[in-house]
Amino acid sequence: MRKLNRWLLLLALSLMATTGSTQKTPRAPAAPKPAKLSPEGERWVAQTLKQMSLDEKIGQLFAVWAYGSFLSTESQDYKDLLRDVEEKHIGTFAIQTQGSPLGVEYSQVYPTAILVNTLQKHAKVPLLIGADFERGTSMRVEEGASFPHAMAVGATNRPEDAYTMGKITALEGKAVGVPWIFAPENTPLGKKVPEATAFDYLKTLAISRLYLDNIDHIQSSWLTPGIKICQVGLQFGADDVGSILIEENVVFAAGVRNRTNEEELRRIISDAGYIPAQRDTLYLSYVLK
Repeated sequence: MRKLNRWLLLLALSLMATTGSTQKTPRAPAAPKPAKLSPEGERWVAQTLKQMSLDEKIGQLFAVWAYGSFLSTESQDYKDLLRDVEEKHIGTFAIQTQGSPLGVEYSQVYPTAILVNTLQKHAKVPLLIGADFERGTSMRVEEGASFPHAMAVGATNRPEDAYTMGKITALEGKAVGVPWIFAPENTPLGKKVPEATAFDYLKTLAISRLYLDNIDHIQSSWLTPGIKICQVGLQFGADDVGSILIEENVVFAAGVRNRTNEEELRRIISDAGYIPAQRDTLYLSYVLK
C-alpha cells in the first residue's frame, strides 16, 4: 500500500509539472472604453431632470443602507424603506450586513433580490444599488464567492486573475440586484466627474441632517476630506466621526493619505466643544473615558 501511494504521489506531481509547463497564460483583457449614452439615453436624462422637483433631485444625492432579508409588508422596516423611496426619493441603496447577539448576519441572496426589485418598482427614477464587494459578494451576502484582498491578487502579477475576480463578483452582484461597485478614482468616470470640495462636503452634511429626519446619526468622515474638515463637520449636523482604521488600501491606492488615531479624534471632538465617547456599531452603548 505504501509503495502504491508513493507511485500515485509521483504521478500526481508529474501531472502537475506537465500542466504547469504547457498551460498558456491567458492574455490580460483590454482596458474598458468609457461608456457613451445613446441619443435616446441623452434625451431621457434631459427630460427626467426637467420633470423632477427640487425634493426629488435632493433625494438622488443620498444613499442609505438596506439589509436583504424577508420582510413582512406590515413591518416597520419595510415601511421605512418604502418611505425612503416614495417620500424621500432616495436615489441609492447599499446592501449591508447587520449585527446580532450571534454575530454578523449577512444579507440573504433571494430575499435581497426580491427586496431590490420591490424598491425599484416603487421608485420614480431607477435606483442605484451598491455594496462593498471588495473581496467578493460574500462580504455582504450569504453563499457568495470569497476572494483574497486586492493586494494579494495584485501580488500575483496576473491581471487575468483580477479580471476573473471582478467578473465573478459582477455576475453574482447582478443576480441579487447590485449592478455596480462605485470606485470613481479608478475608473474612466473618475476623470470626468469634478472633484468635490470641502464646501460641497459640508453642504451635503447639513442638507442630510435637515432632510433625513428619520436617521438618528450622521457621520463626518476624516478619511477622504481630512481631519480638519471632519472636525468642522460636527458644526454642520454630524454627531459622529467614525473610528480609526487598522488597514485601508482602497482610497490609499487612489492617492488619499489621511491617517489618524484615537487620541487625535478625541482631541478634535473636545476642541469642537463636545464630549468624546466610544460607541458600538449599532449606537446602543457608549463608553466615556
